[in-house]
Formats: sequence, C-alpha cells, structure tokens
Amino acid sequence: MSTSLERMKQVRPYSSGGVSDEDYASHEKLLFERLVKAADKGVTSYELLQEGHYGMRPPNRVCSLRKRGFLIQTKREGKKTFRYTLIDATPRPKVLPQKPKKAEQQPLRGDWIADRVPTDGQGRPIQKKLEDCPLFAGAQS
Repeated sequence: MSTSLERMKQVRPYSSGGVSDEDYASHEKLLFERLVKAADKGVTSYELLQEGHYGMRPPNRVCSLRKRGFLIQTKREGKKTFRYTLIDATPRPKVLPQKPKKAEQQPLRGDWIADRVPTDGQGRPIQKKLEDCPLFAGAQS
C-alpha cells in the first residue's frame, strides 16, 4: 500500500501559523485598559479568560506589561486563579544592576583540578597507572 503526498497532507497536524506582533500589542493594550477600568478592585485571571480579548494566556500579557515598567500587583485567589491590580499606570524604567567595568573585574582563577593535578589539556586528570584510579585499585593487568 503506497501513501501519496495528498494523503500525507491530510494527516498533517494543524498549525495556526503563529500570532502576529500586532495581536500581542493589541492584547496588551486591551488588558491595560481593563486593569485601569477595574481600578482597586482588580480583575481575576478567570475573568480575563472568560472575556477572551487578551489572548490564550492573559498572565503572559501581564508579564509583558510589567516588563514595560507598569506596577501590577498579583494575589492568589485559589489554586489557579489570580487577581491582578494595577498599582501605578505610569511606566517606570527598570533599574538594572551596574556591571563592573573590565578594569574592576577580578581575574578568573584557574581550574581547581588543573592547579593540583596534571591534566591532559581538556581538564581530565592524567593517571600514570591503572592502579592509581580508585575504581580499578584492586584490578590486576
């Protein structure tokens, strides 16, 4: 029994083709507006899913808004339900830790094995005799 290319195309899994960046941006904008409207009451993840305007994973949009600098509080309200409350609608720049300049960086110390035991150049210790290996200490050649 031979399988034709047409039959193979019929059994190919469904692919949505992905979501565009514009969709993500619109989901974020809608979610932000919803959080502003909810004010101090906040909105639950269940409500966001039921409304269906924020994509398949509204918590991911909340994370994106946080990365953009918005302060959003999250409180657990059940096993899988969370309440999101917008604390401040003004985006704040993220403060990242300063990396030390190259002159301030400490030099790397050598490999601790290479400092104590001769190696083969790839970090493996060189054993002169098979009896020197703990696993083969009792073996005879």
